[in-house]
Amino acid sequence: MQSLQYVLSIAPPKTVVTIITEEKYFFDFWRRQLGYVILPNGDCLNDMILYNGYAKATHQYYCSRLIELQQINRDAQLNKRGLYGQVNSF
Repeated sequence: MQSLQYVLSIAPPKTVVTIITEEKYFFDFWRRQLGYVILPNGDCLNDMILYNGYAKATHQYYCSRLIELQQINRDAQLNKRGLYGQVNSF
């Protein structure tokens, strides 16, 4: 629930966002559409969620920024931000 509360605190309902998709990695294994959520101030919601420890970047969902996203995730884990403050991995 913490992750939902975090997202709602920075992107409440009716926030106008831009979705950027990668042409080559448009869908994941389950055919869900993948994309980067860009907030009105230009920040990437995906990066913010990872940085604050409320999500993790996994090789199961490949994108061109995977290595960078995994580094952001590792930083959150090492600094025990978000969920990593309660558990070592999820």
